[in-house]
Amino acid sequence: MNEALRVAGATHVVEYIRSVAATVEADTVEWWQIPAFDAVLTLSSEIPCYPGRKVVLAWNRHFGWSVGVRGLTDGNVVIIEGLGIGRVPEATRCADRVVEAVADLGEWVPGASRGPAVGDLRLRALQELHHGVQPAPRLVRGFFEE
Repeated sequence: MNEALRVAGATHVVEYIRSVAATVEADTVEWWQIPAFDAVLTLSSEIPCYPGRKVVLAWNRHFGWSVGVRGLTDGNVVIIEGLGIGRVPEATRCADRVVEAVADLGEWVPGASRGPAVGDLRLRALQELHHGVQPAPRLVRGFFEE
């Protein structure tokens, strides 16, 4: 896949997003009209600490994929973490990382202090930076293209 994607809505971008959506078995694909995300995929799964709110996979052409949940109101998503797999990873790599992230988040409690998983230097650095408290997820507001 070409790392130098142009604008959301271009044919190759649409094909890439549809490929990822099919691979992760997304329920919906929505194109956003704000700079935060170009596309948001809604999955059928949930994260236990966010009951009743579907998992989302959000893509920004500059930063890549992030995982989160639907917000409490329309047009909002709560981003929990970036997937850290590049801007345009292969669809199967993206799907594998989503499965891992959702499984990891199954035990997660927002704002709670917990020890890092073995080898998880990123989490250790975050905990040291925030003195043992994980930062709260960030809320993103947006509008969907009809």
